[in-house]
Amino acid sequence: MVTKQLDLNTLPSGTYHLWVRADDGVNPPIETYAEAPALMAAGVQSVYGANAVWIAKDDFNPMATVGNAAQIVIDHSNDFPTTWAAAISSTFELEDQSLYIEWRALGHPDTDLYRLHFGNTPLNPTQVITVGNSIQELDENGLATGVEVGFVTLEDIQPGVNYYISVEAVDSVRGRSVRSPEFIFNVKPGAFSLTSAQATVNVDAGNSVQVPVTLNVEETLFFPSVWLSTDLGAAAPGITARFVDDVDGVTEINTVKPTHQLAIHVDAGVADGVYPIEITGYSGENEEALTIQVVVEGATQKIYLPVVSR
Repeated sequence: MVTKQLDLNTLPSGTYHLWVRADDGVNPPIETYAEAPALMAAGVQSVYGANAVWIAKDDFNPMATVGNAAQIVIDHSNDFPTTWAAAISSTFELEDQSLYIEWRALGHPDTDLYRLHFGNTPLNPTQVITVGNSIQELDENGLATGVEVGFVTLEDIQPGVNYYISVEAVDSVRGRSVRSPEFIFNVKPGAFSLTSAQATVNVDAGNSVQVPVTLNVEETLFFPSVWLSTDLGAAAPGITARFVDDVDGVTEINTVKPTHQLAIHVDAGVADGVYPIEITGYSGENEEALTIQVVVEGATQKIYLPVVSR
């Protein structure tokens, strides 16, 4: 007699039958279901073991091989958890602006699928993604670690935006679920500043000058380029400014080419004074400003003489 002890607690709730196959490698294998204890106690001859002799009978009923098999009932109706930590981790990919999210599987055998909830305000998810069940985690050698994880990738992650994310484990058969606490993800847009070696420039009326504008990056930028705009709202009419290498009025600056030249022209009729030109750099929702002070000197003075007639 061979005795084996089985732990069936990892099976989902349901009714099961135990099937055994004996194979000595020489004779044809014999297969049988464990029969009901009441039949075993009554000494009823087993009809299990669908071998060639049974199948050859004219009145053979295949269902007879399972009709009186012992029913093994697994019931987890009272142990589905009400709280779950989930152990959520995340990895952000800057190149494609995606967020990979992974969590430790719930471990309850009745879990059928997972849902990812996320939104931009606490406890107010605006999107729900059904992400299926969990898989075995593999180590660096491709071997199963015995740990099951679920995962999903979110696309189009924006900088400076809070993402409140939680995972829900669902028993779809019995309508039960448990949701993990939210975790917050926010990717920084990256700090930068604009400077110039000539924050104040003297320009004679009627002349032009070029002023360097330099990008200083303190950390990796979410968007690799910073867009520049020029505001002449506080300058006098007759003062113009444009970046030398702009394309259709659009200028971008980055760490590959961190300095651009701003060409400033002052018409001859502009009065002496100090006029500000504001340069603004935009990186997503992040923006920084630089003010260039233009000091105009040598303006042409027009003298009007009275008209005298006799």
